[in-house]
Amino acid sequence: MTYGWAILIVIIVAAALYALGVFTPSSSETEARFATLGTSPAHTLAASNDLLFIKLPNQVGKTINVSSVAAEPTAGGIGCTVNDTTTNGSFNIAPGEIVQTSVDCAALSLSAGDAYSLKVTIAYIPQGGYAKTDSATVTGIVVQ
Repeated sequence: MTYGWAILIVIIVAAALYALGVFTPSSSETEARFATLGTSPAHTLAASNDLLFIKLPNQVGKTINVSSVAAEPTAGGIGCTVNDTTTNGSFNIAPGEIVQTSVDCAALSLSAGDAYSLKVTIAYIPQGGYAKTDSATVTGIVVQ
């Protein structure tokens, strides 16, 4: 067998893998990696209600009281309203627990299919500690 046939086989295999979607991620969402809170397992920005849903982890080792969740475009401009529709105010997250919350992003005027990149900032107080903030960048495509 010559090198030409070997190269042709590699190209055919690569084309078949590409057609099967092996090189295309199933979701364009990135994980939100907070410095102290840990990695958020999921986030979604929905065009139907203009809400950014994000799951907040607690890997601090103590119960934390989250006082606010804010999101703003990484390129600057008008951000999302500080909002928590699941609890209407501050809420606690136990060590190792993951809690979903939401932020109102109607001010961004995004439609389904639009790309977004937001810096999410969490203000919290660890049990017996002082106020802290943590932030992470989330990117993805707005869903219906």
